[in-house]
Amino acid sequence: MRSGLPSNWKATAAIFGGLVIVFVVVAWLAGRMTTAPAFIGDSAYQSLVSARTVSRVADNLGPVTRIKLTPDELLMFVTNLNGEVFVLAKDGDQYIKQDTPVYKVRTGFVLGEENGMTGLVVSQNFSVNHYIFLTYAQREGSVGRNRILRLTVEKQGEVYVGTEPKVIFTGNTPVLGAHQIQGGVSVMIESQPHLLFAVGEAYHPGYAQDLGREAGKLMLITEDGDNPYGARPWPQYPKLQAIGIRNVYDLSVDPQTNWLYFTDNGPDSNDTIIHAPVLDGTRQFDFNWHNNADDLLNPLENGQPHPEYVVYHWPVTVAPTDIAADNIGRFYFNIFSSVREPQKELVMGKLNGQGIAALQTIANRRPDVAGGNLLGLALSDNGSIYFGDFLDGAIYRFGRL
Repeated sequence: MRSGLPSNWKATAAIFGGLVIVFVVVAWLAGRMTTAPAFIGDSAYQSLVSARTVSRVADNLGPVTRIKLTPDELLMFVTNLNGEVFVLAKDGDQYIKQDTPVYKVRTGFVLGEENGMTGLVVSQNFSVNHYIFLTYAQREGSVGRNRILRLTVEKQGEVYVGTEPKVIFTGNTPVLGAHQIQGGVSVMIESQPHLLFAVGEAYHPGYAQDLGREAGKLMLITEDGDNPYGARPWPQYPKLQAIGIRNVYDLSVDPQTNWLYFTDNGPDSNDTIIHAPVLDGTRQFDFNWHNNADDLLNPLENGQPHPEYVVYHWPVTVAPTDIAADNIGRFYFNIFSSVREPQKELVMGKLNGQGIAALQTIANRRPDVAGGNLLGLALSDNGSIYFGDFLDGAIYRFGRL
């Protein structure tokens, strides 16, 4: 494990949307400051890497929570906490936003509350089935209920619309606070597309260890919501893929190893980046949340400690959120920070030979632009990185001029 801050570093924290947010350490910079324009036009973010720049792609998107590209990268989908889904169509080397939303989920929550729509998954078979999946909490009285809605996206004339909405998953545990269902990823199991997704422990640490509670878990289902194919770690609970989760915001499959990257947030310390073979259906993974932040540094595999699966951790909470891995051994993540400027960062990581992550901040909030919080992340095959800002209601592109 590698700690990202010296032991005497102190910070103050605030809470938004269940994520504890603090000023993050500035990671080491392998590249020099760019001599090209660090940003273009009205971009609120700037590049810290030579020959790269940041530009604004689209705005008026509401409180952005996710960005996903279709496998052919012809469409980009964006969700917000209010339940809206937007689409941007590729036109040359740009993405053009459709003015009207593709769909809106009526979650029953209003802006300013902690819950709503936080996740989006695009099917690996999108070119055939046109499926996207929305993860959200639905208000039921004084609590919420975790759900996944499947949509078929069709082009009707010149407009994309979401059709045939179907709820394929309803969690069995009420949502209490913002530790709700979060992000997910499309994975292939026995040549069939599945959804792997994270569910927070609803502020009840005991739920993370209770096999009967669909909370504090990584879960796997088919695109119809059925039990997954193949061998499963807990055959009596076939949808469970891992337990002991606190509040994982996002997941990404490492294309080189088929291991899983994900971020988890400790209560006030030990936020982690995990890299582990979670998709192996034969091993029982417990990421060890028991209401003690130190336990998060000692994941269990079949009951045995495997601290090497924690490739990076912070002694104080910085709230890493979205994470995405490329096909040449690197991963990227956002820091969701609101306490100090300009440390609202897009960070690149790479594992060394000992499995420890070295980090480089590649873009951050311009010091002359107040506000902002990073949420949403997507990687393009051409090297561009798209990231969102919850408060700006905008998407930005990090890439070459």
